[in-house]
Amino acid sequence: MDSRKVLTISARDYVKSGSSKHANLELYDVFGVHVRDSDISGALSQLVKDAPEGTEAIVDLKVSCAITSADHRNDLASYVYSGTALVPKKDGEKN
Repeated sequence: MDSRKVLTISARDYVKSGSSKHANLELYDVFGVHVRDSDISGALSQLVKDAPEGTEAIVDLKVSCAITSADHRNDLASYVYSGTALVPKKDGEKN
């Protein structure tokens, strides 16, 4: 999967956009994907790497950041990426 297919738009809008393989959201299995990392670009790379096999796109991306400071000099950041992986169902079958 390509990181350019990690999107903030909804699954429904992705399907309506014409960029999807299928014109019907029912032809996709959906999976929640989540990654936490202290490196913002590393988190995105890990999200793409951890996506289920066959993922066409990750939609509804949300990114949150928590910053903690143990001694007011060394801030520690933690990034959480969450989204929905769209995986085309085998042979376009509905469940």
